[in-house]
Amino acid sequence: MQGRQKTFTSISQVVLMCITLLACASPDYPPAVTLKKVSQVTLPPGLAETSGLYCREDSLLTINDSGNLPLIHTIDYQGNIQSATRVAAPNNDWEAITLTGDTLVVADIGNNRGNRTDLSLITINSKSGETRRRLPLAYKANPVSANQAYAHDFDAEAITAVQNTVYLFSKSWATQIANVYRFTLDDDLTALRPQKTIQGLPGVITGADWDSGRHQFVLIGYLSDPFGNFDAFISRLDRNLRVLDTWPLTDFKQVEGICVSANGDYWISQEAGSGSQAVLAQFRLQNER
Repeated sequence: MQGRQKTFTSISQVVLMCITLLACASPDYPPAVTLKKVSQVTLPPGLAETSGLYCREDSLLTINDSGNLPLIHTIDYQGNIQSATRVAAPNNDWEAITLTGDTLVVADIGNNRGNRTDLSLITINSKSGETRRRLPLAYKANPVSANQAYAHDFDAEAITAVQNTVYLFSKSWATQIANVYRFTLDDDLTALRPQKTIQGLPGVITGADWDSGRHQFVLIGYLSDPFGNFDAFISRLDRNLRVLDTWPLTDFKQVEGICVSANGDYWISQEAGSGSQAVLAQFRLQNER
């Protein structure tokens, strides 16, 4: 009897030791990076069709899209309009705004029907507000007359700049594979060819920014249907345009702009629509490594 008890005790000790060793050997995985909404405000009626968004130190720049006056609005981080600068160029379908050097770039590139032949970038002196140039833009392989509305890959709503290089991201309705065009403002923009593609996004891209602190691209967009449903998302990509993370935006619909503020927070804008207001919202990454 005593021998059996000793054997049982020895086996128990061995099992306990194995469990302890396995626990010690288990990898300590860090928590997943999450995205937390910090704040949200309703934008004034004058920004109901807010499109592009650009973060500055103490303010943001935003624009409205087609059918609105050619104005660049300066707003504070509470969503209040501080001023507006009139641009000496028509607003056919403004969709994005960014800064490279001392030059603001407004992208008149909205093309959801696929039939536009007057796409352009408008450059503005960021200090004086003076309109500099209108740069015609076209895609090399774009069969304009054959495109069907909301069923082609030659729409775009997102640009950003990394130093002097501008990145334009397609809104690829047909394939859901984003084309990335890269150029400088001194290049000929009338026969653009994609340099990269992005696969694995859960929808089309409507806004972009370069996060200079993390050396990453940040994209916003959505998957929509003809019934007015939107599944919005934010994705971040490494500098080689590989997708790192994607987060759903469950309380948002037609999101349009995104920018990264000096402290690394993400700021997004949503256009007003059926059952939704135009809003400005702030997000913060959690559990960053």
